[in-house]
Order: sequence, then structure tokens, then C-alpha cells
Amino acid sequence: MIPVLSLLLTLAGGSLAGIPSVPNGPATGAVSPLRLPGTVRPVQAMDSAGLEVIPDSLVLQLMQEHSVPGLALAVVRGESTELFGWGYASLDPADRVTPDTPFRVASVAKTLVAATVLLEAESREIDLHSDVEPLIGFPLTGDFDQPVTLHHLLTHTGGFDERMVGYAARTLEDMRPLGEYLSDRMPERGWPPGEIVAYSNHGMSLAAFAVERIAGRSFAEVARTALFGPLGMRSTTFVETGGEIPASAAQALQCTEPDLCQVRPHLLSHTYPAGLLFSTARDMGLFLDAVLNAGGDTGGLGDLLPERFTHDPRIPGMSYGLFNQSYSGRPVLAHSGSAGGYWALLLMIPDQDLGFFFAANGGDSGFGSALREILLQRYLGEDRIQSAELYRAEDPSIRAGSYELARYSHRTIERLPQLFYNSITLRAAGDTLFVFSGGSAGAYLQVGDSLYQAVAGEDLLAFGERRGISYLFRSSDVYGAKLPAAYERRPRFGSSYFLNEYVSWLMAVPLMVMVLLWPMVGGISRAYRKRRG
Repeated sequence: MIPVLSLLLTLAGGSLAGIPSVPNGPATGAVSPLRLPGTVRPVQAMDSAGLEVIPDSLVLQLMQEHSVPGLALAVVRGESTELFGWGYASLDPADRVTPDTPFRVASVAKTLVAATVLLEAESREIDLHSDVEPLIGFPLTGDFDQPVTLHHLLTHTGGFDERMVGYAARTLEDMRPLGEYLSDRMPERGWPPGEIVAYSNHGMSLAAFAVERIAGRSFAEVARTALFGPLGMRSTTFVETGGEIPASAAQALQCTEPDLCQVRPHLLSHTYPAGLLFSTARDMGLFLDAVLNAGGDTGGLGDLLPERFTHDPRIPGMSYGLFNQSYSGRPVLAHSGSAGGYWALLLMIPDQDLGFFFAANGGDSGFGSALREILLQRYLGEDRIQSAELYRAEDPSIRAGSYELARYSHRTIERLPQLFYNSITLRAAGDTLFVFSGGSAGAYLQVGDSLYQAVAGEDLLAFGERRGISYLFRSSDVYGAKLPAAYERRPRFGSSYFLNEYVSWLMAVPLMVMVLLWPMVGGISRAYRKRRG
């Protein structure tokens, strides 16, 4: 059966998401595609002290493969920082990317929100584990009444539903003040706080608003005075209600070929702390340096590094504003960002005093993971992957089925498209469990009780229950950062596959009947009119 429902949802995806936008420079429709020149030599700056230089040819080849027009990179190692820029910041071939070109870092902003909240909590003696409602001034609604804390908000364990309708703003002037929007549109709680990771733009923005209320000024201003100013991050800014996009910012470009690009518009939302932040490779290098140097301290930026929550102690979890993952057995912390043609990745290996930040103004989602691997291999060596050793304690077929990411709405119409966009399928064959996600499949073998490991890699799957609901816990790769995600098992009649087939048949059968009967009805009608005549 043709998946009619999936097709309709795909075609309607933009309107369902409700994400209006504003142009990033000239309007897309008014600009003809520009064929940018070929290879561009990188711009290098700052005080490199013996760090290995990234080969131009390697990066430029990767940019070409993934249609990336411009890229900025910061590498921090020990006391040294090296900065790079490749490619183009706009459709003007003379506008080259440098370490001082501002990029929108999208959800990487959440790491800086967490850093600001931690600094303010320390200076104002705010308890991260106290109920947040007295700080925000309005009640949080939903099925669960346990207190939600800043600790929950900074680890995405507040339990909030996803909300898409009404989330976007048409223009910068239309963006509502943060407190006004959140008090009116804060999603309900669909999971108990502290139970699972349910990634939430609203939850992180609520943490920012709590600090805003305590400080008595906008969160953007709090971040400037508490974090950006002291670290010397002069080109980093949140764009709040009525603000302006930095004039020198790289344009978001969509390239249908490696060098044939058009401008993409900005995507705006009322929850600006969650992703409307512009910064440069130079500034983010300063941030990385400050966090890595604070790694041995308690309090302040050092509090970003320890793991604060995990679904299962055998798999990576969440730090404040950062996802935990690993490379050759080493702990890695990361956060990625994506917003309408902008991509960014922040990554740290604390025990090596090593950190990376890079941002691109176009390309595809595979570029982040590919460049991450090149950087890690160059500075840490090849990934020493431990092969999965079979531990047969159950038949993998008991895990087969459909699973939905715990990032959806429990009550609103938004649930339908979310079910299709956020579902994965597990199938078993012999001792192997296959995970189908986004058109690709991964193979896993059981290595422990309710624990599976990738046949080729370190990725783990853990299974467990919460309140009688079966869950799959796994790290979901997003542009090189691996979110510790929770997936709820769905009964067959509630899976995206079943609904797609069922609704498709319901829609297709009447259409087929009409197609078959229409000629017959038309023939009878013509014969009747002819006889009457």
C-alpha cells in the first residue's frame, strides 16, 4: 500500500511545524543561485603552539561532499587555541569565513544557558534542587505534581510535552517577551520529573526565565554580564525580542551542489534562549578554554562537566546542558545545534584538556559526525572499538517492535506528525537485533542483561521499564552529539506503521471505488440523457 498518510504529513510538514521565518539577508525568492568559486585557502589566526594543523585538502573535500559553503573551527588543547575559517560567509564571493565570523549556533546555546544559570545560582546561592515554581511566578500544569527543579530543567528531565503550534514567531518584533510566552504557552507535564530525558526547548528556556526573574533583567543581559563579558566573548549575543541579527553574521545558505547556493531564511521562535544565539569560533574557543580549565573545580563552570542523570548506569547520560558519550573509552561531552541552514557542534574531552567547536552555514546533518571523527582521530588516534561479545540471556525477538521518542504531546493534534517523525523500528534475526532509524539500520548483539552493543561501534541499547511502560534507551546522534534518548514501546495498533497502512487503506479504498465506478456512472448518465433526447 502506498503510504498516503506519510506522504500527506511530509507535504504538510512546514505548516504543521508552524515555523515562520525572516530572511537572512536578501529574500530567498529574490536571489538567483550563485555559483561560488572553487577551493578556498583557510584563514588561520590566534596563538597556535605546536598543534597539528588540519590538512586543508581533507576539510575542503569533506565540505564539498556535504555541500558546506562556509566553516569556522576552534581547537582548544591545554593552554593553546587554534582557529580556522574555510569557505564563504555569504553569496558575495569576497565575503570569506574567518574565526571572527558570527554564526548562529542554534541549540548549542543551551550549553551557554546552563553555564549562565550555574554562575548565577552560585553567586545568588540558588538551590538547583528546589521547586522552580516560586522562581517563575506561575504554576506548571499536567498529570504530575512533583516539584520541577533547575536540576531537572538543565538535564531535560522536567517531563514536559513537546509544543509546536504557536511556538514560532514571524518576525523579531513579533517575538513575545519570554515570561509572557512561557506563562501562556508552557507545555504540560507528560512524564514525572526526573524519570526520563524528554528534550525540551521550553524547559531550557524556563531555566533561563527563572534566572531572569531573580536578576530583574532580561536573560540576554544576564548572560552578557555573567558569562560573555568576563570571558571576553565580545561577539556573542542572544537575539531577544525586538533585537537584531548581527550584520556581519554568516548567511544561512542552501547548496544544491557544492558551489551552487541560495539564501535560507531565519527560523524564529519565542523561546530565544533555546537557540537564537550568535557567536564566533574565537569566542567559543574562549568558552571551551574556561570550562576545561575549570574541570577540577566545584562550582561555576566546572559544574557543567559531571554526569547528572542517566537512564541506566551502563550507558551515557546527561550533564548540565551537555550530552555524555564516549570515544575509545574516554568520556566525551557534546551539544549540537541546527536551525534553518545553520549547524554547530561543541565537543569536549576533559581528561585530555581537549575541545572543539565548529559551525557551518549550510550542508547536511552528516557533516557534523564526519568532521567530528576526523578531529578526534587526528588528536586522539584511531577509535579503539571493543567488539561486542555475545551474551545470550534472551531471545532478541522480544525487543522487536515500534518505539517512539519521548518528545511528543500527550493531548494535542501535534501528536500525529510527531509519531511519524520520531519513531524507530526494531527487528530481530537470529542473535542480532536491528534498529531501523532514518532509512539506515544498525546491528546489535546482547552483551548484558537487557543491554545490547553495536556490532561495529561503542553504541549501546538498554531496555527498562518506568511505571509499567517499556522503554528503549539509546544515544541518538545529531550532527555529532549523542542525545541520551528514551523511546517508548508502542503496541502494534499504535505504531506509525500500522496507522500509516490503516489510514492509507481507509483513504485509498474510497478513491479506488470512485475511480472504478466513475466511468460506469458516466456511461449510464450519457445513455439516459440520449434516450430522453
